[in-house]
Amino acid sequence: EGEGVYDSKSWGPEGRRLQLILLDVRYSRSEFETTDDITTPHVPTDDMEKRVLSEAQWSWLESELSKPADVRLIVSSMQILADGHNFECWRMIPHERERLYGLLEPLTATSRVLILS
Repeated sequence: EGEGVYDSKSWGPEGRRLQLILLDVRYSRSEFETTDDITTPHVPTDDMEKRVLSEAQWSWLESELSKPADVRLIVSSMQILADGHNFECWRMIPHERERLYGLLEPLTATSRVLILS
């Protein structure tokens, strides 16, 4: 019904609940800033209009993260934590990565957050 293919499922009783969150980082993602250098195909952008997730997916993610879980596994087909290369990763749209970090940081006090990307 929404834009893209993203989903969340939870399993287990309170105290042992796992939440799996699958992000769609393709459907609404803006084009990366490119260069002519094959060793540095992309560079981070300062353009605040660029996005990784649509606003609808951000709202959905905030809602999902408000649900109770002891362990959260967040899956992104694009690397979230990568800083050491200039290929496809969230670092190319830094304000979106910071927004994600801002949503996840408060959760670390009450649950484990694992990222698979």
